Amino acid sequence: MCCFAKAVQSVANTRIFSRLTDQGTQFLVYQMDFRSVNLNAMILPLPIALPTREEGVKFISLEGYSRFFADLDRGFPELPKPYEKSIVPESTRSAVDSQLQVHEVGDYVASFVPRVDDFSRLDPQFVIGKDAWAKIPEYSDYGYAVFQLKSLSGTVHPIAMEFPTRWEDRVFFPTVHIHDGEVHEVEHFDHTLYMQHPNWDKKVGAYAGPKSKDRATGFVRSKLNAANYINGEKCSGIVQPNQLLHRTILKGTLPNRDKIAEVTLQAITSSPLSWINPFSFGCATIASSLGWLVWRRERMRRERFRREVVD
Repeated sequence: MCCFAKAVQSVANTRIFSRLTDQGTQFLVYQMDFRSVNLNAMILPLPIALPTREEGVKFISLEGYSRFFADLDRGFPELPKPYEKSIVPESTRSAVDSQLQVHEVGDYVASFVPRVDDFSRLDPQFVIGKDAWAKIPEYSDYGYAVFQLKSLSGTVHPIAMEFPTRWEDRVFFPTVHIHDGEVHEVEHFDHTLYMQHPNWDKKVGAYAGPKSKDRATGFVRSKLNAANYINGEKCSGIVQPNQLLHRTILKGTLPNRDKIAEVTLQAITSSPLSWINPFSFGCATIASSLGWLVWRRERMRRERFRREVVD
């Protein structure tokens, strides 16, 4: 799920693919099932490298490849095929009168908003107010990909883009929810995340089934390289055919924040380091240190007592 300009009735079955490139960019593909009373817009905050101009983000049409995520799932045998809802067409859509560049990308009208202040250059009906963004100040220097939806419900084809990322060793998944104009501490997640990186391919063990997470990454690895599952001609270079796919599923009530996966071998533990709450990690370290000190002090006390008895 993601951020919507207006309240939505439902959002489910969100799928996100992410991959870093050697050119300092990240590919991002997004798809979900949704239902909205009014024409709406989806907004994805992006950790763009600064400075980035409007033309710095490349939108890619996957209108001819609606099976993109279904094909990715073929890399994980025994997983039931997801139910695909039909698209409910909308005969009319509002005109877009914006100073920002507008791109027709299949079922979407896409724009890139370089800064929060630039939302004033976008049609007001497709904007989330500054008060909401102020509650998540970490986005103050992010850019925003805005996709105006042409229908009111259904499963539209995947959204795809390539943006200059500020991170060389982290893969970003936009999972923060704003569905009613408010930022809540927790939200309901119904996400499947996919990623690729050669470092992870070197670290993982053998494929052990669609529900067996690899101990090195915390994701499930695909059985074979992506070339065995994807349509290389239709995916526009987004997926690296000679690499594995890595997948994880997030369901239930979870903290409302983005997910970030570390890709350096040093950062990979039983679960990706960036998914560990830094505060919890710090508390555990402090507790461990205090425990050692208590043990050491008790041992010294016993040694003194033993010497006194012997003497």
